[in-house]
Amino acid sequence: MAHTAPSVMASGSAPRPSTSGSLPGLLLLIGSCMPVLGAVLIAPLLPKIQSHFSTEPHVDVLVPILLTAPALMIALLAPFAGSIVDRFGRKKLLLLAMVLYAIAGSAPLWLDDLRQIIFSRVFVGLAEAAIMTCCTVLLGDYYDGARRDRYIGLQTICTTVAGTLFFIIGGALGEGDWRSPFWIYLISLLLVPLMFRVLWEPLAPETRTGEMARQTPMPWRFLLLVCLITFMAALLFFVIPVQLGFLFQQRGIESTQIVGIGMGLGCAMNAVGAASHRWFRKMRESSVLALCFALSGLGLLLLANQQTLPGMLVGITICSFGGGLVLPSLLTWVMRVLDMTQRGRGAGLWTSSFWIGQFVSPLVLMLLGAAYGRLEVAITWVALGALGISLIAFCNALTAACAAHREKRPENLLEEAPPARFDSK
Repeated sequence: MAHTAPSVMASGSAPRPSTSGSLPGLLLLIGSCMPVLGAVLIAPLLPKIQSHFSTEPHVDVLVPILLTAPALMIALLAPFAGSIVDRFGRKKLLLLAMVLYAIAGSAPLWLDDLRQIIFSRVFVGLAEAAIMTCCTVLLGDYYDGARRDRYIGLQTICTTVAGTLFFIIGGALGEGDWRSPFWIYLISLLLVPLMFRVLWEPLAPETRTGEMARQTPMPWRFLLLVCLITFMAALLFFVIPVQLGFLFQQRGIESTQIVGIGMGLGCAMNAVGAASHRWFRKMRESSVLALCFALSGLGLLLLANQQTLPGMLVGITICSFGGGLVLPSLLTWVMRVLDMTQRGRGAGLWTSSFWIGQFVSPLVLMLLGAAYGRLEVAITWVALGALGISLIAFCNALTAACAAHREKRPENLLEEAPPARFDSK
């Protein structure tokens, strides 16, 4: 294992993909799954927690904050984590965040004050923001080209699968005591020694200082555009996980088993979409975005307007594939364009945009549902918005393709060629 990489540290550049091996990537993929715990692990526990603290004033308002506080902290703090990563390095911050994650995440095991538990969840979100940013940036630093794209796709797959597993595990462990699932947070302590031994800092401190001083300007317009698209993609991505149960209920489908099948199908197609994104890496980015948003919009349109279960499942399949495809495509785009001194801020802003989209998604559907009186109409409007974005991306791709074609036309090549030189003899 080349984790010491003395030549790399001396040169200040990232190791070549062939020297990175698969073990660092595996550790970073496992680390990326830790932030998923913040929401899904305790979601099944909320009724029991509310019952336990039933004498607390405003308990019906305070208990849901346990679920949303980490996500909100990730959205707010990920950009700051990205700046710290670029300026002071990746590895130390990741190790500190993993330790903080274990301490704050397991705090409800010995705390018996609801407000103190909520305060501990704020630190869980702080740790998760740093973990997600560091893992993403290190994947971009350690690997390149098709291999980087594959690991970014695997990151989406792993977090999706982990979310499903943690949801099941949290529900199973919480059957006896609502505190039991919080032991799982201590898993991060098992990863710290391995990360300390296997991972390395891509840029030495003195090299990072020099690189920061002469770095190329941050491409803010590009980054803000990608963050805006990511926000909209995340808003669409969470429509199915959050709204599917309510939509099935309005269709007269009361079986939790069928709802679970729908959720499982969505997770599976998210993973398939994420796994297949590398097949589209040679396509123009705007073409991939047009395809992803068209699939998401068409799937949601079917889901909202089909009255039969098979039709709704087809909608789930199409929408979830598009959602699984778009997120790693956007993230690899960011990693490809930004250099090593910019990736921390880029990954932090991208992560923040994704979690803000997750936070806003149910609020948008709630407001549209209140305005139109029906959830199906609200989802239809969101679907039409996705199709509108797809059309804009398609027009952009078409314009860029026409411009590239004009540049390659023979008459343009002749115009750009240097004038011929004739011998006077």
